[in-house]
Amino acid sequence: MLADASARLNTEIKKRKQAERSLRERLLFEELLSSLSARFIYPPIERVDEEIHEAMTEVLEFFKVDRFALLQTLPDKKSWRITHSVAVAGVPSVPLGSELPIAINPWAYEKLVFKREVLSFSKIEDLPVEAEIDKKTWMSWGIRSNLNIPIMFGEPINHILAINSVKRERIWPEELVPRLRLLGEIFVNALERNKAQKALQESEERLNLATSAAEAGLWMLDKDTGSVWATLILRNLFGFTPDEELNLARFRQALHPGDRDRVLELVHQSMEKHKFLHVEYRVQKPDGKVRWIVTRGRPYGGTQEHPLRLMGVSMDITERKQAELQMKWSEALHDTLINSTSDMIWSVDSERFGLLTFNRALSEYFLHKRGFPIEMGMSPEDLFPAEEVLQQKWHSFYLRVLEEGSFTIEYPVSADDRILRLNFNILSNEGRVFGISVFGQDITERKSMENKLREQLAEIEKLRIRLEKENIYLREERITELGFCKMIGSSSTLQYVLFRANQVAPTDATVLILGETGVGKGMVANAIHEMSVRRDKPMVTVNCAALPANLIESELFGREKGAFTGAHARQIGRFEVADGGTIFLDEIGELPLELQAKLLRVLQDGEFERLGSPRTVKVDVRVIASTSRDLKQEMRNRRFREDLYYRLNTFPVTLPPLRMRIEDIPELARYFIDKYSRKLGKRFDTISKGVIDRLSEYSWPGNVRELEHVIERALITSMEPDFQLTDPFEPASVKREEEVLKEFDAMAREHIQKVLKETRWKIEGKGGAAAFLGLHPSTLRFRIKKLGLKRP
Repeated sequence: MLADASARLNTEIKKRKQAERSLRERLLFEELLSSLSARFIYPPIERVDEEIHEAMTEVLEFFKVDRFALLQTLPDKKSWRITHSVAVAGVPSVPLGSELPIAINPWAYEKLVFKREVLSFSKIEDLPVEAEIDKKTWMSWGIRSNLNIPIMFGEPINHILAINSVKRERIWPEELVPRLRLLGEIFVNALERNKAQKALQESEERLNLATSAAEAGLWMLDKDTGSVWATLILRNLFGFTPDEELNLARFRQALHPGDRDRVLELVHQSMEKHKFLHVEYRVQKPDGKVRWIVTRGRPYGGTQEHPLRLMGVSMDITERKQAELQMKWSEALHDTLINSTSDMIWSVDSERFGLLTFNRALSEYFLHKRGFPIEMGMSPEDLFPAEEVLQQKWHSFYLRVLEEGSFTIEYPVSADDRILRLNFNILSNEGRVFGISVFGQDITERKSMENKLREQLAEIEKLRIRLEKENIYLREERITELGFCKMIGSSSTLQYVLFRANQVAPTDATVLILGETGVGKGMVANAIHEMSVRRDKPMVTVNCAALPANLIESELFGREKGAFTGAHARQIGRFEVADGGTIFLDEIGELPLELQAKLLRVLQDGEFERLGSPRTVKVDVRVIASTSRDLKQEMRNRRFREDLYYRLNTFPVTLPPLRMRIEDIPELARYFIDKYSRKLGKRFDTISKGVIDRLSEYSWPGNVRELEHVIERALITSMEPDFQLTDPFEPASVKREEEVLKEFDAMAREHIQKVLKETRWKIEGKGGAAAFLGLHPSTLRFRIKKLGLKRP
């Protein structure tokens, strides 16, 4: 037993010594690996291959192996190339650059490249049957043990590290594989970096050749230091000496005084805003000569927001600028000559009749009358794209001058009722016809004086007849003071209504005015008309609730004589009377359902037929409608057409009830007291606070109209000089007051939110929401907070 214990002890001692040797060997290899890695930190380009060869030799000596090689998989995937190889004395080294077809190592290629597995064997007899071809190859090379490691540097596997033992068989410890792979990655990384640096050098050489050929100077400005690197060509462009230290201040000195601030501002914008730099400017060289330079550059390095450098190229463009100036002078002279007349002048080629030249008169005609800018090369098909008759006519003119020679005709321009005298001439050079010139003179005034006089007389007669018929309706119209001067009140809700009306007034958009009875919908409609471009045309008011259902169609659209029983004469409708102006359809919700479709057609197409007439009448009328009804509820009850509602609701304006603008009541009361006092011949100097409180506490179901009647009635019964309310008001219920408060909060919230949106949430100052609402900025902020409004 003592002998067994001694044997086990000896075995354990051997294992520990072997482990110590293995550990020591590993530590030594890691030291070697660390030393080799340090040598491959940015080695000179010309020493990379030499450093790899020396490192492989040291590894060869360290592991006591016979051959060490680095192989590269070629792009065709059919062969390997040996890029680096070392071998001990007495063992042949495979020649560098040798290409080994994969046919001699198919099993190894599959395992290393496709499967990315390490290939190792200690005895060549251990190879599997499928490696028979590889086995023969390795035996021919004298290999007894082999270790091949794929280098995982990129996709796909492009390099293989191969270590051969030729003189004796060898076991390859697994812990060596990751360290040797790391060494291989160091080699490949150095090779790739070397290749990139060589490519960069070649690129720089090509760039230098290109810039030299183009006489372009390269430069780079450091943002932090302001220093400038520049090529010799750029130094010559600016008059700098070859060894002169350059910075932005030195460049500024070289710039022409008239361009310095502009150029430097663009340079700073390019750096700060990361913009592409493109600028043309002058430089003043030391000999006093001025040259034109074009510079293009872009920010580079750092981050998108904070670049480190501005780099670019500069070229001398003096000759080009001189040519441009000469060309501009010639063009200016040519343009002055042909644009100095109001006559149209142009020329076309003789093949497809495309424009060669044209003057301002022709360009403005097509821009203003046809709605598009003309360009060189445009043919009759381009100028009159949807008018085949005009295309053919102009082709016939051009063909005629080519066949017959110069001629003159009078040409009526149907687009704007003008008559032109056109003179066509052939353009030729040394007997070769290359185009046609045309001079167009406007002779409309000369040719149409009598026609114009007859038209004016006919128009006067037509207006006389129309005014006679209009008088029937206009006598029924109540004379009203128009505009917003009679819209009394300064509350924010009323001011928002006026703001909306001001917005829509200059347009021709259909307006739908919503609000309870007595809130002043008619006054807003009149104000919108007075502020529109149609103010000089009539505004016709139609009270849809007051007209009988059997007469409203003829009142709106007119009738022919005999259209129905009792129609003894022809009568034009309100829409025809309002042609060119505005029609106000008051209480549109009362319009019979059968007439709503006809009204919709007028809104959409501007046309209708009189009763008893098949002839379509076209009118240009701006429609303003109002209602105190809930049109959405009317649609649900099928008493109002949905399509008509959406057509009318182009621009809705909602007038608040008087209970929503209590702060306006004192001002309204004073206005009505003054108005009716003058009529009654009375004088009232003051309104007591008690009276104002009573007026403010009442809910005013009849709104401003009811307030006006109450004031008038009280003035009759009041004794001068104190105004008194004698009639009692019906007190509003608690529930009604709560509803009013809730309604007021909702309306105030919507109104303030709209004003804030219009002013982009600007609170105070000119154009701010507070000024628009007539509130102190602090008050407005308090209301915003109270109503829970949040900026989006």
